[in-house]
Amino acid sequence: MFDVILSSDGGTHTLALVGELDHQTAPRVHEALDRLHPAPGDRVVLSLDRLAFCDSSGLSAFIAAYERVTAAGAALTLTAPPAILTRMLRTTGLDDVLSWRDDDRDRRAR
Repeated sequence: MFDVILSSDGGTHTLALVGELDHQTAPRVHEALDRLHPAPGDRVVLSLDRLAFCDSSGLSAFIAAYERVTAAGAALTLTAPPAILTRMLRTTGLDDVLSWRDDDRDRRAR
């Protein structure tokens, strides 16, 4: 079970990822990004607090989101990643590329 809930408030666009993000569900993240048209200076947030599982396909979806969003001149932030995902970001070195925060504190400012 997986869902992407998209909401916008001014220049902030939030994609809440709910459920299990894997090779079968990652295309839904790409589809949601296709519907999103951030302008330069906008902020795109991937809300991960309700993500129950994430594999390498999910990490690839985060990289694709980063590439698309930054190409549009907007910023991407991951919020509230589960502990296992935080470990994956650190292990893969993506914590040096992707901006993310938990507990409303920036972990990496880009």
